[in-house]
Amino acid sequence: MKVGSLVKWTNPEAPGFGIVVGEYKNRSGTAILDGHILVKWFDGFGSGVVPENHKYLELVSECIRNME
Repeated sequence: MKVGSLVKWTNPEAPGFGIVVGEYKNRSGTAILDGHILVKWFDGFGSGVVPENHKYLELVSECIRNME
């Protein structure tokens, strides 16, 4: 997902919308956080690191400009 893309968290217990603010820079050397993105949530959940392919993460609108 590109920076600036609108995403939706579809978990029925905590739904929400957010914007992708960057790729997670894995500096630990472990592969466990590879493929994660940073999301700024609009619904009061702050920011967080989320796997790009998480079952509750849905792309609403992909950013068409390079925001980096």
